[in-house]
Amino acid sequence: MKKIKFLCFAFLVSIALNSCSKYDEGPCISFKSMEKRLIGLWEFSSISVNSVEYITQYKDSCNLKLSISGNKEELFIILVEYNRNSPQLSSSIITISDDGEEITFALPERAMYSDITQSFYEIIPAFAEKQEWEINRLTSKELFLSATYKEQPYVLKLEKTKKYIFNQ
Repeated sequence: MKKIKFLCFAFLVSIALNSCSKYDEGPCISFKSMEKRLIGLWEFSSISVNSVEYITQYKDSCNLKLSISGNKEELFIILVEYNRNSPQLSSSIITISDDGEEITFALPERAMYSDITQSFYEIIPAFAEKQEWEINRLTSKELFLSATYKEQPYVLKLEKTKKYIFNQ
């Protein structure tokens, strides 16, 4: 009888955990805050625009990275070339929706870095303007974003390379 009760309890707990995911693609449960999971150096693993994959073209032409740093009150997103010592090619404050399912930011092109960033903005022009991105997955190592920009769906998948915070 104890075994049946335990199995029923385990079954109910597993159903509850699977249904409490905030994002479409998980995770089911996390003990780290959203902000802590966002902070780090992110590189693109997939760039899909209108269902066409551009990651090979991206890595061949520019291969820039996104750095997210800050704290619970204020997060920054910074476009960098390689690492912490690279120039900040563009930067923005991230606005998080009340439900934590969307982030909004713009990474406008800076004229002095256009030779480095031109290919980036050709592939992902949605980053140049203020855009709301839906978070489809956010773990300590993965970030999946999607948005519709000028009637074209964008799906971006990023992987964290390492913990990476400016000014620390």
